[in-house]
Amino acid sequence: MDNCEKVFFNNIPAYLSIINTSLSTQFESTPLKKYVKLLGGYAFKSAEYQKTGIPIIRISDFQNEKIVLKKAIYYNESEEFEKYELDSGDIIIALTGGTIGKLAIVQSGLGKLYLNQRVAKFQVLDTSKIANEYVYWVARGVQDNVKKLALGGAQPNVSSKQVEEMNFPIPDIEIQFDIIAFINDLKNKKLKTKIYFSQSVEEKILKLQEITLKIFDFSSEQEKQSGIISKLKQAILQEAITGQLTTEWRTQTPMQKGNPDTDAAALLAKIKTEKQQLITDGKLKKEKPLAKIAIKEIPFSIPDNWVWCRLGEICDFITKGTTPSSTEFKDGGEIPYLKVYNIVNQKINFHYRSQFIERSVHERLSRSKVYPKDVIMNIVGPPLGKIAIVPDDFKEWNINQALAIFRCIENSVNQYIYLFLNEGTEIKKIQTLGVVGQDNISLAQCRDIFIPLAPLAEQKAIVEKVDKLMNIIDQLEQQIKHRKQLAENLMQTVLR
Repeated sequence: MDNCEKVFFNNIPAYLSIINTSLSTQFESTPLKKYVKLLGGYAFKSAEYQKTGIPIIRISDFQNEKIVLKKAIYYNESEEFEKYELDSGDIIIALTGGTIGKLAIVQSGLGKLYLNQRVAKFQVLDTSKIANEYVYWVARGVQDNVKKLALGGAQPNVSSKQVEEMNFPIPDIEIQFDIIAFINDLKNKKLKTKIYFSQSVEEKILKLQEITLKIFDFSSEQEKQSGIISKLKQAILQEAITGQLTTEWRTQTPMQKGNPDTDAAALLAKIKTEKQQLITDGKLKKEKPLAKIAIKEIPFSIPDNWVWCRLGEICDFITKGTTPSSTEFKDGGEIPYLKVYNIVNQKINFHYRSQFIERSVHERLSRSKVYPKDVIMNIVGPPLGKIAIVPDDFKEWNINQALAIFRCIENSVNQYIYLFLNEGTEIKKIQTLGVVGQDNISLAQCRDIFIPLAPLAEQKAIVEKVDKLMNIIDQLEQQIKHRKQLAENLMQTVLR
C-alpha cells in the first residue's frame, strides 16, 4: 500500500462526513433501519466447539477488513444456524470490545461460515433503494458513531438496534452509484475529468487528499529518519566494542605492556588477582571455573591490546534480585526498589510507579542489593535487553528477581560493560529459556557472555566518545520527533 492509499483509508471517515453533510442539505436524514437490517450472530456454546466443521467468525477472526481463518474455531453444521450463515460480499461489524466498529467484507472462496455473537452483518432490505456497495461506505461512516456510542463503559458495547437507529441522509440510487464511482476512482487513483455527483464536494475532498498526502509524505520521511537514527546508534556501539571508534586513540597512545591503562591483558590479570584476594578473604563466593574461550568461538577480531574474556571473569558474583512479599512494599521509605518497568530508554526512571522497602527487608535480601554505577539487565522478557546503570540518587537500592547485577571488580569498567551490553549482539546469541511467550536468560548464561575487554584508558576514551556522539544524535532525534508531531497535529487539524 503506497502513501496515497494510506492517506485515502486514513481520511475516508472525513470524506464520508463531507459527503453526508452535503447530502443532508438535499435529503432527509432517516434511520438506517429503513434501508438496512443488522443481523447479530449466534451465541455458540464453547463446550460444543469442534476441530473441523463450519468456521465460526468471531471478532478476532477479521483484520484489515478481511476474514482470517488461521485461528478459527468450528461447529457442527445444522439447519438451525442457516440464518447466521455468511455469504461472500457480506459486510460485518464488531459490536463490542477494544476493536468495536471494525469491519470486514467476506471474501469469496471461504465456503460456509457462521456468524458469532457480538458480530453483526448488514442486510439490505431493498436493493432498489440502496446499493450493496453503498452499504459498505455507509458502514465506514457508522464506525465513528459506533465508537462514540460505546464510550464510557469498561467494556465498549453497542447493540444492533442502536446502529439501526443511526440517522443518515441516503440519496437516490443513481447518486449512490455516482458516489461509489467517485470514491473507488479516488482510491484507485483513476479519477476522470468529470463531475461525479457534486463539484464543490469533490473539490473539497480532492484538496483535502492533496494537503494530507503532502503532510503524510513529510511524516513518512521523518519516520525513515528515525530508522536511520536507530541504525546509526547501533553502528556507533558496534564500532565502540570492536575498537574501530578509538583507532586514532591507539595510534596516539601506544601500548605499554603490563600497564592496565593500555594493555587489556594486564587489566584482566589485575582483576583476576583482586577477585582471588576477595575470595581468599571470604568477601566473595568461590565460583565454578568458567570455560576458556576457544579461538573458533571468537566472534570478531579486536585490537592487539584488547583481550576476550567472559563477564563472569571480571565481575563480582553475577546474581539476580529477590522479590519480597507484597505487604513489604511501601510508597515511601529508605530503600528504593527497582523493577524492570523502571528501566526506560536504557536509564533508570524511578519516578514511574516507585516503590520502597524497609531497611530490615533490604538486609534480609542482601543478594539483591545494588549500588550506584552497578549495571543491571532484565533476564526475563520479552523484550530482553533492558539495561541501565544504577544512578547515585540513593546510596543503596534493591531489585527484583527479573534483573541481573553486573558489578565489575574494577568499578570503572562498569560504564564500558553497560555500552557493551547495550550493543546487544552477544545477548541476541543466547539461547533463551522459559515457557511459550516468555524468554529467560539464566545467571549461568550471564556469566558466560563473551566481552571484548579494552584497556582502562581506552575504555574511558570509548565512553567519552560514545557519550558525545549519542548526545548529538539524541538532539537530532528530538528534532525529528518534534517535526513528526507537528505533522501529525497538522494532519488532525486538517481532518477536523
